[in-house]
Amino acid sequence: MATRSNVKTAANAAQNNAYAVTPDILDMVGSGKLDDAERIFGRSNLAVTLANAQSAAKLAGALSLTASQVRLLRVLADYCAMPRNSSERLQAQAEIELLTARPGNAIMSAKSCLKHNPQNIPALLTLAGSLRATGQMQAAVNTLETALKLEPDNAAIHTQMGETLLAIKRTDQAIAAFTKALSLDKADFTALFNLGNIHKSMGNLKKAVQAFTMTLKINPRHVEALNNRGASFQIMDRDREALKDFDTATSLERRHLFAWLNKGVSHFKLDQLKQSLTALEMAFAIDPSMPDIYHNYGLALMKMDRFAEAVRHFDAMMLLAPERKEGFLSKGNALHGMRSYGEAVKVFQQAIDKFPDYNDARINLAGALQELARHKEAMCVMDEAMEIQPDYPEAMWNKSNSMLAFGPSEDAWKAYENRLHISVGKPLADFGLPLLGNLAPDGKKLLVQWEQRFGDVIQMLRYVPALEGVCDCHWQVADSMIDLFKASFPDLKTCSLKECPPGLDARTPYTSLPLNLKNFSVETIPDRVPYLKASPQAVKKWQKRPGMEKRRMGITWRGNLKPPGRSIPIDQLAPFFEAFHSQLVSVQMDPSEQETQILGNYSIPSLGSEIKTFDESAGLLSNLDTVITIDTAVAHLAGALGRKTLILLKYGCDWRWMLERDDSPWYPTATLYRQTSVGDWADVIARASADIRSSAES
Repeated sequence: MATRSNVKTAANAAQNNAYAVTPDILDMVGSGKLDDAERIFGRSNLAVTLANAQSAAKLAGALSLTASQVRLLRVLADYCAMPRNSSERLQAQAEIELLTARPGNAIMSAKSCLKHNPQNIPALLTLAGSLRATGQMQAAVNTLETALKLEPDNAAIHTQMGETLLAIKRTDQAIAAFTKALSLDKADFTALFNLGNIHKSMGNLKKAVQAFTMTLKINPRHVEALNNRGASFQIMDRDREALKDFDTATSLERRHLFAWLNKGVSHFKLDQLKQSLTALEMAFAIDPSMPDIYHNYGLALMKMDRFAEAVRHFDAMMLLAPERKEGFLSKGNALHGMRSYGEAVKVFQQAIDKFPDYNDARINLAGALQELARHKEAMCVMDEAMEIQPDYPEAMWNKSNSMLAFGPSEDAWKAYENRLHISVGKPLADFGLPLLGNLAPDGKKLLVQWEQRFGDVIQMLRYVPALEGVCDCHWQVADSMIDLFKASFPDLKTCSLKECPPGLDARTPYTSLPLNLKNFSVETIPDRVPYLKASPQAVKKWQKRPGMEKRRMGITWRGNLKPPGRSIPIDQLAPFFEAFHSQLVSVQMDPSEQETQILGNYSIPSLGSEIKTFDESAGLLSNLDTVITIDTAVAHLAGALGRKTLILLKYGCDWRWMLERDDSPWYPTATLYRQTSVGDWADVIARASADIRSSAES
């Protein structure tokens, strides 16, 4: 009599035997060696294992089998159990051949079965599926119509009819077929799954999610439904929910390529870049020749500022899929990120040459040309874009940036209004008010609406007296600027950024004020400074600091990452620090630990780290004779306060500093120091240092 331990050992041995032979059996079936597969199958314990659903699930997990492979093994078990030459065995053989991607053989086997038994519904379904796989769509429809005459209430026939009609783009009829199948069998998860795919393709994402969810209630292990529901969540920007589905899908089918790819995309969208790369590496392991993996991997690398690696991945993507234009765009963007603007120009131009209507490449080409200060070429490129797409605010706004670099004009300011309508921009709240646009502000009750960044707003505050002189205004002001605003314009009516007082006629953004007030030339720019002033208490705060009477120069070197290239690495400022450290204070608001250490090495006070508001910043700048700054809000604030300001500019600088001049019509006390080549700060620093010395000696 066998003991319990012996029984357990025997069961384990049988299961291990099934696991051991499964790969060989699948290889034999896949290569059409059914006799060999049948012989090995008969000697194994696989039939017993497959008969137990729980064991089949374990088998799938242990060998990383797909649902189709498990289905194939089960059909093989039926095939082996049937008498030779029976119509049922021929039908099973046809299904095996279809499952192993040999539809031509499947057609012959199914037809042989139907000669014996013309009413064999499974054989008709296998024949229809095989005909569909070989592109014989009408023959597949005819076969399914024959089956429906035999069994009009068979849900499986209606489902396969729906799949066939869907393949030939007869979508409405396909929906009707799937709906009929579900009316006959509410548990037909294949029909539900297909309806979900139809809704997803039509953009009905909520209905798609509902259909996939119902599919999964019936068949929780339906990997494709999990992946496709996750993909629907992803399109809806519900990426955390999407990741749950992709995780479940990959746990059920470890080598599910699209689930890993989609998982990488959702991690990317959530800025989980390391996780994105890990998921995409799993996809690489499954299919190292898939272009989308290279593209998405490159996008993640680019977001991590690993631009050179990203370029290599985009190159691979373009090699694998030269017909896909997004590879060119992404490679050009990576080169732009490396500040290899000349190379980026070449790649964007290649994209346009290969895909003449590719306006996204034109937009980015113009951006690269602007970084090279090639504004006339950039404007021509935008004109080409608008010939293809006349109503194209991105192109008009991009062109306006180059137009304004040559100086204010009516056309330039009108074109600049397109910034309010670009698809990549965040729309301003409308508060139910129309934009003033080209209309005169005279006599209006206006909301002056906050937009863009602090520097832009400071630049436009010069128009306060002119606008207040012709209309009644409420000015939106950020909390950090309200004290400076009240000190400079104590009588103005202000409100918060999300507030709009009642009874107003229209709204106008800060940067639209030159258009509203017809400031159409350099000569008409209001250039009287100072037009801002710090509060008395803010000025006194810094006057009390020990040593301020000797330290009369301020410096800042870093701003926002966008636009790129305008900040200066602090180690490149060593010539300033060495020459003027006894006169300098740092007005950099957020120095890093490394920057703070370097300042300490030169005994330069880091006063900017103490600043909380623009009024405090203005108070500090008001105590200085000279401000050295990159293109950031400090440059605008120092200029608006009338301080002597040295502005250090990258090669392709912002439009407001115009072209080839060392003065600014916006800020008469500013001197501009431009790079003479992309990325070269040494020459800029040398020239500025020489001027400071010369000024001190005179």
